[in-house]
Amino acid sequence: AVKAATLSPPVLPPLSVAGGTEKTVELKADPVTAVLPKTADVSDVTSVITWQTATLFAPIKAGKAGGFVTYYFNGQPVATAEITTKTAVSGAPAVSFWRRTADTFIVLFHSLFTFR
Repeated sequence: AVKAATLSPPVLPPLSVAGGTEKTVELKADPVTAVLPKTADVSDVTSVITWQTATLFAPIKAGKAGGFVTYYFNGQPVATAEITTKTAVSGAPAVSFWRRTADTFIVLFHSLFTFR
């Protein structure tokens, strides 16, 4: 026998923004419904966040994809939810060439030395 269970997303940290009026953007993921064994407890479901990128480049529209939350029960995936931006972030006005170059190198350095 099975049951439907609503799974709430974990707390999502903000994602870095380069070249924007803000340095980070808040994220969200909607609750999802998963089919679990009738005897299963929702607290036994684990989640793993997979990021599409460590940094988004402005301008960013609200609802832009940032990654996924995958839910597991007994090591098997039971549901996936898309992580999106809660708000929009405008591009910084008149960003100088040197600032864009510095932001690009920071993002490159971060992506080279960040392990997922």
